[in-house]
Amino acid sequence: MKLYETYSYNVIKTKEKTKSRRSIPHSTTKDNPEGLLEIQLKNREQSESGVRAKFKKRHLKQLPIEVRENIVKMYLEDHIYQKEIAKLYKISTALVSKLVREAQEESTRNADLRKKEAKEREEVEAIKQNVKDM
Repeated sequence: MKLYETYSYNVIKTKEKTKSRRSIPHSTTKDNPEGLLEIQLKNREQSESGVRAKFKKRHLKQLPIEVRENIVKMYLEDHIYQKEIAKLYKISTALVSKLVREAQEESTRNADLRKKEAKEREEVEAIKQNVKDM
């Protein structure tokens, strides 16, 4: 911001004032109607802004289970690239890969467990039939 002092006979240019971060007061909960701090407002704006080139990536522990399931579904069923999913959910592509791999391993484990349970049920039913026939 440039300041000028005016006199009737000439204009004298004064020194340019610069604002430093120290001169700007930090907002407090009293300064805004929502009662939030400046950093809380900034974090909310970043989270609501959507996809950007630079963002702070979220960790696995910060992702709810529904989001994890949506990520896996988007990759396996909707065939969306890992990079696009990572940008959308603000996570790394490695995390997308890890979630998909875990889901695939879990589905094979679940299939094996279902087969074992089915065999056990058949054995129990066979034993019941043998007991009834006696």
